[in-house]
This record gives sequence, structure tokens and C-alpha cells, in this order.
Amino acid sequence: MQVAPENLRKGMEVAGAETGSKVSCLVTDAFFWFAKEMAEENGLPWLPFWTAGACALSSPVYTDLVREKLGVGGIVGREDETLNFTPGMSNIRIRDLPEGILFGSLESVFSRMLHRMGQVLP
Repeated sequence: MQVAPENLRKGMEVAGAETGSKVSCLVTDAFFWFAKEMAEENGLPWLPFWTAGACALSSPVYTDLVREKLGVGGIVGREDETLNFTPGMSNIRIRDLPEGILFGSLESVFSRMLHRMGQVLP
């Protein structure tokens, strides 16, 4: 994932050179949060899309809120509590959250990518 931003940047250059037109909008998977910064740098609109379910998107979007309300770790015995403070997730239990939100490897590349994506989505 470290080379993904540079690969996207090069792809934009190649597309422009091959078509004779400049890229006018970035449409990317929301997972590629860095595309927002690239779009802003180039004065382009960014249109993120998400093909998975709404709960899978809400988890990274509300990671900071969930961590603020529940803390990180220390959830033993609380696994059946619901996220009634989170829009659209009031029936979701702590145990239903994907790894990387409150438990598991919070600093893995994948967890950090999802967290960052959730922070930059409009």
C-alpha cells in the first residue's frame, strides 16, 4: 500500500498523456483515502465509492467515536453491549465490530488504512 499513491499519480499522468485530456475527477474506492488529498492538490473533485454493506463502512467512519465512548481494549465482559450512540449501528454489539476498531491489531497497515479512510470521507 505504500506505493499506491505514487501508482495512482503515475496512472493519472499516463491517462492524460494517452488521451490528450487532463483528468477532471477522481473516482476511487473509498479505501484509497489518499485520493482525496491528490484530488485537492490538483483542484479536482473526489468521488469515493463503497461496494460493501453500510455497517462495514460505518465501522471505520465512526472508529474515533467508538473509541472515545468505549475506550480501546478493556472490553472483556462488555462484548454484548450495543453501539446505541452510533448512527445506524444501534443494534450492533461490540463483539460484532471488525478487528482493528477496539481490539486486535489496531496498528496493522489494514487497520490504519480503514481508520484513515473513515476520517477523510465526507
